[in-house]
Amino acid sequence: MKNHLFIGLGGQGGNSLAEMRKVMHQRADDIRLLKREKGTQFDFLYIDSSTNVLNYTKKWTSFGEDLSLPPKCFLNLKEMGATIDIDQLAMKPDIAPWIGDVEQIKGFLDASDTIEGANQRRRFGRILFANSIDSVKNAIDGKVRTMTAAAKQCAFHVFASLAGGTGSGSIVDLVTLLRTMHPYSSMQGGFPIFVYLYVTSDNYQDAEVGNFHQNQYATLRDLNALACGRIAPTLLGDQFGGSSFACSEPINQIILSSSHNNGDQNVELEKQHRIIAESAFERIFAFCSGQLPPQQQDQLTGQDKIPNFPGEPINKPIRSFRFGSSGMQRWEVPTEKITELLALELYSSSYNQMLYNNWHGNDGFIGKKSTESDKVVESTFNTLRTKLDEHLVESTHHTNLRASFETDAKAVLDREISTKFQETDLEKLEESLHTRFEKHLNGQGINAVIADFKASREGRIQQFTKELHRILREEWSKAVDPIGMANVSDILKRLQNDVNRKIKDGNSSSKSGSDTTERRLSDRRIEWSKMTFLSRRFKKEPLARKQHSDCKSLLLGKLATAIAEEDLAYHNAIANSLTGIEHQYKNAARKLQGFADWASNRRDVLLGELKDLNKSHTSNKYEIDYDGLLQYISVQRSSESHCRAIADQLRRDVVLELLGKNVPLTEIESFEGDRLTNYQIEADRLVFAHVQSIHKDFEEQRLAPAVLTSSLMDALQAKFEKDPGAFKNELKEFIDQTTCLIKIHNDQQPKMIAGNMTMPTMPTTSRVLALPKGHAFAAKFEEIAAELRPANEANNPVRVVSHDDSTQIRLLMTVTWMAARFAKVTHELADKYAKAIEQNTLGDIAYFSNIDAKGEHDELPDLLQPSASEQRDIMRASLWLGQRTLADGSGTTVITVTEDAVQLVTLDRNGDTNFYELGESIEHLETKADIRLIARVNEAVTGEIAGATTATKDELANAMKAEESKLINEFGTGSKQHVQWTKTRTHIRKILSV
Repeated sequence: MKNHLFIGLGGQGGNSLAEMRKVMHQRADDIRLLKREKGTQFDFLYIDSSTNVLNYTKKWTSFGEDLSLPPKCFLNLKEMGATIDIDQLAMKPDIAPWIGDVEQIKGFLDASDTIEGANQRRRFGRILFANSIDSVKNAIDGKVRTMTAAAKQCAFHVFASLAGGTGSGSIVDLVTLLRTMHPYSSMQGGFPIFVYLYVTSDNYQDAEVGNFHQNQYATLRDLNALACGRIAPTLLGDQFGGSSFACSEPINQIILSSSHNNGDQNVELEKQHRIIAESAFERIFAFCSGQLPPQQQDQLTGQDKIPNFPGEPINKPIRSFRFGSSGMQRWEVPTEKITELLALELYSSSYNQMLYNNWHGNDGFIGKKSTESDKVVESTFNTLRTKLDEHLVESTHHTNLRASFETDAKAVLDREISTKFQETDLEKLEESLHTRFEKHLNGQGINAVIADFKASREGRIQQFTKELHRILREEWSKAVDPIGMANVSDILKRLQNDVNRKIKDGNSSSKSGSDTTERRLSDRRIEWSKMTFLSRRFKKEPLARKQHSDCKSLLLGKLATAIAEEDLAYHNAIANSLTGIEHQYKNAARKLQGFADWASNRRDVLLGELKDLNKSHTSNKYEIDYDGLLQYISVQRSSESHCRAIADQLRRDVVLELLGKNVPLTEIESFEGDRLTNYQIEADRLVFAHVQSIHKDFEEQRLAPAVLTSSLMDALQAKFEKDPGAFKNELKEFIDQTTCLIKIHNDQQPKMIAGNMTMPTMPTTSRVLALPKGHAFAAKFEEIAAELRPANEANNPVRVVSHDDSTQIRLLMTVTWMAARFAKVTHELADKYAKAIEQNTLGDIAYFSNIDAKGEHDELPDLLQPSASEQRDIMRASLWLGQRTLADGSGTTVITVTEDAVQLVTLDRNGDTNFYELGESIEHLETKADIRLIARVNEAVTGEIAGATTATKDELANAMKAEESKLINEFGTGSKQHVQWTKTRTHIRKILSV
């Protein structure tokens, strides 16, 4: 299998692809080996009717790396089928044979305000798939052609949940499309198809929106019938013209995964995704690396037995043996958890630095304010206060306005001096000054000037606010002595207090000086009026100069008052604004504090989990040097250069970058939803990269124990040398705990099918042990593992492969070659399906949970083995049909009845007719036959019927009706004979239908 195309159908198929990409990313060394040395290629295709999984960004990341699918790897069935004309589709030759009652679809669409995906309606999911079949085919063809340019072979791995509508509704058509496009199914150099299915009989109230359980059973039944060749679905696509599927071996293997494993443990769906992805890739690695020869590969997939025992009955089976399951267990140094722990430690340190910038020696950055930050706080406060003062009118315009008016006043005085005050009148002099002040100050007059200041106030406030945000952003993002976000609120409160003090001082300022000046001006006017002709000559100039000076001072005082009032209004507005701004920065600090709390809390929880890892109920086994881990954390925490570097880079390259240029830090509060997700992804990418680089640095300088690259085999060898017995017990426990993802029904072993005594016990369990390459203890470990394998696996030795990861041993378990009835979940789903159909009077459950009429009308082989009484009833039907059906090429019926014997007629490989005596009479067989005889009869007859022509089946159906009329005429309706016949009739119809 040189090339591999992973196809996800529906939501859980998409989740499986995400997990597969994570597994491949984490096993990058193995991927490089396969690509470089073996020429193996991989590609992905996700097909769904919803984008929910694709849009869940965190699902597609691993340790900060973006593993999302390229756009060309996703097909949105809903988008391509945005407008669906049901009546038009129902006329197409590839859809008409199976769409059935279109009113059911119309009623469903009309009754649904919003439809997410296929809403657990298989038939609707199939319609969506059919409507987009050309896009699906083109996408597959393009990917396969690219991968097979060098080697004409490709394995298809299809992942789906059967509960939804999209995956369950399209999987049969996807399989038949793949096999029709690539008929050669061989594992060696062909195009094998592996199907991985999630099934559960558990009740999930939140997930139940349609036919949650019914879809699963119906799909399993379809796939079983397809694998047995009992159905030939209509091929989708105009190029097929409505023809039926005609290829052999459509599916190589069907892997089942359920919520209850064979160890009686509940397994969450997300964990199932992980185990299925790991086990699928482990098998691929074992195959493609060349470490398993073809014979051993066949044992992992059941291909070693399938050619001889494809299903039951052996001849023309109705229950396929291509089902199986898998499981995966690791004995490892828990590097993923340790990596996450170290990342959380860096996060905690970085957030503490952003909040408080309080380095505390061996404790690193701590989550408390420091007195040493007072200087930085004081400096930032002074900068903001200076910047605030720069926008005062007093600071920006008062001096110039005063100088301008003084110039105007002087011009008035100079004019008077030039005339030697001959025409001077104090009131006119004052009037001239007032005119200059009120109409010509700064070319406008005082009222216009003040109006301009008022108009510009909001702009000045906005400008200051912008500069405040800029200053705080610059101070917070400085590489040296930055302020902590937790200190910003203190700075702003102090600035607000300073502004409030200025407001208070402005409100209490005295205005008494202007009153005194007014009295002096009034007194001079009186004195001026009393001057005589003689005294005027000596007094007028001194009086005029004084009057000019006082009037000018009075007007300048009015200017100062007006400016002070405007600045007071400015301060009041700033004070109000600072209240909101301080609250915003406090919220931003709370957001960072929330991040810090999350990191430290999660770190502490994870540290506790690592301490008690092997005490928890997990599928994996762990080796961890806990004391060494604590030592490493201590060294990392106290490394100031590393901690400052990561905090600075996280702040600069992630927080500020995501905020955008010149955006205030207050916007950190808005990190929610998609924005928060983007932040977390970028932050993870940076932090996890630092985890690796710091670890490499510490390892090279031998500053701390190597916690991410330590040798698991060294630890296990030390355990073995210290206490071999204890180590063997531990290894046995590891092997025994490896289990598959289904609960196996042990009472479902097939009986003497076809009288074949050589048929082995099913299912077959195989194991692949993956050991780190090149370790001296590997051979001994392999030897002990072989000794400890379960007794029932004695004929299936543990296969061993090697890999490059020194931190883990992997044990793959495959359960193969079994019927679907071996899975307990199949029985539970069958029961839920039967009850739902029985209680549903409208028929919509049977319609929507099946993709065609055969399933809808229960004309497919059952997945479950009939009970003893049912098998006897089936034998009666087989005996009746066998007496009326010719054995192929023999010229006689399959069942012949003579006076003293009932015989089974068969043809051997040479074409010779053989007779096998079943019993002395039909009546004797019906009551005394054992399971072996029943199986032989049923197999022989159903095999012949399966190959019969439609005309032959019609003749038998007519004979059945005639038989019933004869019995009614002879014994009456409801008689004992008639009642028994109705049971036989039911099974005759079943045999004829499949």
